[in-house]
Parts: sequence; structure tokens; C-alpha cells
Amino acid sequence: MNSNVEERVYDSLIGILVEPISGIEDAFRSGSDCDRKYEEIYALYTRIKQATNQEIVHLDLDRIIDLMLEIQRILCYKMFRYGVMYECLNNNKDDR
Repeated sequence: MNSNVEERVYDSLIGILVEPISGIEDAFRSGSDCDRKYEEIYALYTRIKQATNQEIVHLDLDRIIDLMLEIQRILCYKMFRYGVMYECLNNNKDDR
């Protein structure tokens, strides 16, 4: 189960919160590396869909994109948890 904090950090990071967490940069802001890569992916996705006239291919492409976005979310949540864990470990070392 994901904590509300994880979710808010992730949603701030990808720029979908109306009121993002202060200090967390929108990774998809205009002109950013993620924005440029997403635009390239979308252009390729559109080109493939235009080149094929088969609905099944379109559905498969949509599913691939959805699954990749879900993998991204899972990895980001894990990275957040690992960051919290390592921060706690480092703080405990400092207390000794």
C-alpha cells in the first residue's frame, strides 16, 4: 500500500497536482528532459498508429504505454521508500 506522502510526491513530480509540494520540481515541465522524451515517444506512438490501420495494434500500443507508466510509478515509489530508509539509517548513525 502506498502512503499519501509517496503519492503526493509522485504526483508533484509528474506535474498533475493542482497544489504541488513546495520544492519538488515538475519533471515534465516544458522544455525539460522528460518533456522532450515524452514528446518524442508521443510522436513515435502517433506515427505507428497512423502507419497501421488495425485497431488491435492501437489497443496494444495503448496498453504498452499504460504498463510503462505503471512501471514508472512503481519504481518511483520504491525509490522514495529507499530514500526514506537510507535517510533514517544515516540519521541513526549520526545519533551514536
